[in-house]
Amino acid sequence: METNQKSAIEFRENKYIAKLPWKPDHEPLPTNFFVTKRRTENVIRKLSQDPEMLKVYGQIIKDQERRGFIEKVKDPDISKGIVHYIPHHPVKKK
Repeated sequence: METNQKSAIEFRENKYIAKLPWKPDHEPLPTNFFVTKRRTENVIRKLSQDPEMLKVYGQIIKDQERRGFIEKVKDPDISKGIVHYIPHHPVKKK
């Protein structure tokens, strides 16, 4: 397991890139772009009920994008093959 973890994580262009632990004989999963996009829209809709929270959330997202932690995806790039996205889930401190 430890050897697999070391080969699945690499440091490239000032960031860590981790490969998903797929089984070698498993059929490829379809892209989840549209599911993730819909989840993001729902998060924004829910946060819109609290304009101050939406503003803070937007600032956090912009900062993470500026720092290279996340990137904006307009349309799935099918030339890269099947791509999987991780939807953002806001956590509010009390």
